[in-house]
Amino acid sequence: MTKRVISQKSVIQRGLLGERYKSLCAKLVQYYLDAELNEARKTILRFVVGLRFSSLLTYEIRRILHGTRLNAHWGTIIDEDHYSPECDIVIHRGASEFSWNGDDDYRGRVMDFHFVQKERVALVVSCKSRIDEISADMKNDVKRLSRYTHHVWLVAQCCEAKKLDRLRRNALNAGYEKFVHLFTLTPHGVGCEYDENVWYGFVDSLRGLASS
Repeated sequence: MTKRVISQKSVIQRGLLGERYKSLCAKLVQYYLDAELNEARKTILRFVVGLRFSSLLTYEIRRILHGTRLNAHWGTIIDEDHYSPECDIVIHRGASEFSWNGDDDYRGRVMDFHFVQKERVALVVSCKSRIDEISADMKNDVKRLSRYTHHVWLVAQCCEAKKLDRLRRNALNAGYEKFVHLFTLTPHGVGCEYDENVWYGFVDSLRGLASS
């Protein structure tokens, strides 16, 4: 009887997580494909599309971590008189030290950038819209962050399926603790393929971090 209850709960949880995953991908994929297929007449800047990706992922991470002692913000890490490079997402314990334009009494805020003490950092998530290789800049990014934390995950919105194994291997060799992708591109970049199991693994890893 107990096994059956756990099994049913697992199925329900997977269903709800799968729904959130599909919703996140649906918000991202069309703008990405439009930018790829209509390069000459695209109207949405790649920078803005990338910013939306990191923002939406932050919201999902906050949902996953809701009720735990961890928070997630865009920001930088403070170590005495030093500041880390900008971090797409800093997952940290407790409150941040300061925030810019993050006044809770001002509902029209346009940014919410946080300064987090090094000892409170649990994880940094680096977000990339599309990855074809682990570039020199990406290697340098994780190297510069190593002063502040060795827990840096690389999360790609998309990549080519045939490059997945090589990207994961090279990311780990560069110093990233984990490589995650949301969806893969079909040949010639005209469509996308999804794998909910990747998202389930991402969620499990975050929950494990929260319980450690």
